[in-house]
Amino acid sequence: MHPSYKRKIVFAVGGTGGHLFPAQALARELRSNQLVTQVLFMGTGLSNSRYFCSREFPSIDIESSAIFGKRLTHLFPALKKLLKGTWKSARHLKKEKPEIVVGFGSFHAFPVLLGALINRIPIVLFESNVIPGKVVRYFSRFAKVTAVYFKEAGAHLKGAVVETEMPIWDRDRLGDSNREEAAKYFGLRPDLTTLLVFGGSQGARSINRLFCETMQEWPGRPSFQVIHLTGDVASCHDALLCYRKLGIPALVKVFEDRMPLAWRMADLALCRSGAATMAELLAYRVPSVLIPYPHAADNHQMHNAQVFVREIGGSILLPESYLTVANLLKELQELMKNRETLLKKMRDSIVNFQEQSNRRAFPVILKELLDKTCITISSP
Repeated sequence: MHPSYKRKIVFAVGGTGGHLFPAQALARELRSNQLVTQVLFMGTGLSNSRYFCSREFPSIDIESSAIFGKRLTHLFPALKKLLKGTWKSARHLKKEKPEIVVGFGSFHAFPVLLGALINRIPIVLFESNVIPGKVVRYFSRFAKVTAVYFKEAGAHLKGAVVETEMPIWDRDRLGDSNREEAAKYFGLRPDLTTLLVFGGSQGARSINRLFCETMQEWPGRPSFQVIHLTGDVASCHDALLCYRKLGIPALVKVFEDRMPLAWRMADLALCRSGAATMAELLAYRVPSVLIPYPHAADNHQMHNAQVFVREIGGSILLPESYLTVANLLKELQELMKNRETLLKKMRDSIVNFQEQSNRRAFPVILKELLDKTCITISSP
């Protein structure tokens, strides 16, 4: 990179880990490869988010609020927050002068993206779900390009669309760590089949409860061990008592900072179908039982799971409306009984899909745009 180029990118983010982790993964990759010199995150609730690394990335909190579906009594306060957030965003963007603003969706990004348009700063969008969110759908007509993880999302967008890889948080930070090292970290056996159970940022409690009830109905002692990430302290305590009572080897935590180690241990995942989780299932080649979060906006987790199952074949779909102890027990018993054939077949399907993928790397796309919009500054 030429020393007279000062490349700065602002990330418009907020909300769940599904939005924040890919954004931070992209920022880290751009910075480590010296494609940018500065990154700044702007969005709602960054200063107190468990999913945001405030020690690593500078940030500015911006007020925002969802307005769709609001009752009239709540609409005006929401609009007031949006106007205040837009004014603050526009003011900070004018001062920071980034070359590009990258939006990762959700209403948290709306004021920042609007502030970018006011300042005539180019915007790029990333949509990770099959059904794009309202903010991405609206701003796609103004974007230089909208990068999508699922090609089906392009049908709902305006302007240029490119299929891209999902930036994976922490994928490359653990070097050559293997299953044995992961097992040592979790205090589990490297030779025993491992189930990874988690519900993500939303909807973990029903999965926690149902899985523990299913384990209580399992005939005999299960021939597998469990990594269970509960998302809250109360569920963590209940799950730990359950596994101890049943004699199931398990590592139970509220949240895991070193998720690549959990993925390396996992032979099967029981999880939601947020886009970031889908990308990690692909990246680490882990078969899964998908339980879409039924209250996700536009039912996007169900659409994600349906496309994932239909096009890849590395997962089994269990809608929450169908989810009972009996049904989950039946699916898990079948998978565990025939693990040598079924899990291998699912894993092979994931590998085949990856080999045929023509997704472009998101950093490469941004580099091409940056090369066209570089701001030249004089050296001090």
